[in-house]
Amino acid sequence: MKVWVKKVGSSRYDSGSSSGATESKFTGTISADGRTWTTDGTVKTGENSISSRVVFDRVK
Repeated sequence: MKVWVKKVGSSRYDSGSSSGATESKFTGTISADGRTWTTDGTVKTGENSISSRVVFDRVK
């Protein structure tokens, strides 16, 4: 299995993993106020792929 993360901007990261026929690629972004982390990506297994969006919001 291979896992990687690369900082591509002051508040943006690209990441992914691969293992056999499964591959995932994601882009994570921290909001300007630092309160929200949003991740958009795709997981691909063979001919099938699933898109995802996850938002983590810091709540006080």
